[in-house]
Amino acid sequence: MSSTRDGTNREEEGSRHQSHKSGMVVSRKAVMMALLLFLILVAVVLGIVGAVIEGLLYLLVIGVVVFVCALAYTALRFRRGGSRHD
Repeated sequence: MSSTRDGTNREEEGSRHQSHKSGMVVSRKAVMMALLLFLILVAVVLGIVGAVIEGLLYLLVIGVVVFVCALAYTALRFRRGGSRHD
């Protein structure tokens, strides 16, 4: 078991990052942020389509639900604080 300069194990270091074919290392936090932004974008698009097109009001409701879920997830992540390592 080898350690990095900051004292963490290499196995832990690997579990926090995803490696791509291009050699780029993307942190789990960045992936979760991208997913969150994508969900908010989907919610906005569904809300606009549901509000504009007659008969598709249910899309507006789905958009609002997705948006509220994304906000709740964000609030829980920020509430925990930055002390947790992903």
